[in-house]
Amino acid sequence: MIRPALFALAVLAAAPAAAVELEIEFEHDGVTRYAEVVVPDQRFDHGPGPAIMALHGGGGSPRRARRYTDFELAQRGWVEIYPAALNRNWNDGRVGGDGQPLRLTDDVGFLRALIERLAGDGLVDPNRVYVSGASNGGMMTMRLTCDAPDLAAAAAIAIASWPVGLDCATNQPIPVMILHGTADELIGYDGGSVVPQRDPDRGAVLSGPETLEIWAARNRCDGFQELALPDLDPADGTQVHRRVYQNCAAPLTHFIVEGGGHTWPGRKERWLLRQFLGRTSQDMDLSNEIEAFFLGADASR
Repeated sequence: MIRPALFALAVLAAAPAAAVELEIEFEHDGVTRYAEVVVPDQRFDHGPGPAIMALHGGGGSPRRARRYTDFELAQRGWVEIYPAALNRNWNDGRVGGDGQPLRLTDDVGFLRALIERLAGDGLVDPNRVYVSGASNGGMMTMRLTCDAPDLAAAAAIAIASWPVGLDCATNQPIPVMILHGTADELIGYDGGSVVPQRDPDRGAVLSGPETLEIWAARNRCDGFQELALPDLDPADGTQVHRRVYQNCAAPLTHFIVEGGGHTWPGRKERWLLRQFLGRTSQDMDLSNEIEAFFLGADASR
């Protein structure tokens, strides 16, 4: 049973496939925080189960993350968790030009408190929470695996690289899937300043290859095998390559979208957004790949 005394709870709507949508609100570190949660009906009666936690990008929201990911794991009995960052940006560990943190928000603590509350109400198995994130949310996912590795059973990171300033507190292997677009102009594949087109100092990231070196070392991998995926839509201007790392202590997969921008592959490309974000590959469905990766990780537990 949900215990409303623990946190404010509002039923938003009946979701498809026998699920209920909830909005959870509670105080953390003196600030009101919230998340949108999709709970399959069976979770209320059958006890805790696996969950996917999707972290939106900078300037985003839970509703926007739900829209572009369009995950369907609730239909398989998973809880779907969409937390909201304070002021729409996560404290992912980046530092500014002065070497000081860009943000001081205790987002790791917030996400831990959120998972603990859902686990305490019998909805989520805290050992089976799978975390995905895009852009700023992807960098926050990396920080979570460093500062609180017990919270993420596996991670999927899209259009994001290792934040300059993030020191990893652990070398514990974890199943990870990462996607980069080589023509991403907001978080460049070659690294450097984040969103360099804008004036404010938004910190910097390592390059895509440097990011994968960190993960390959952490997961103790020995090389990789690369395969070009079928070019399903030659008109989209992209080509996807999949690298599967070998002999790892935990799985590591890297998708490289040649010509891809700061976008979510498989989603409909909008011409106006393309001018700012770049091309969207139609050669893969990133949401399907993430779901399959997490389902496989959960099955291998």
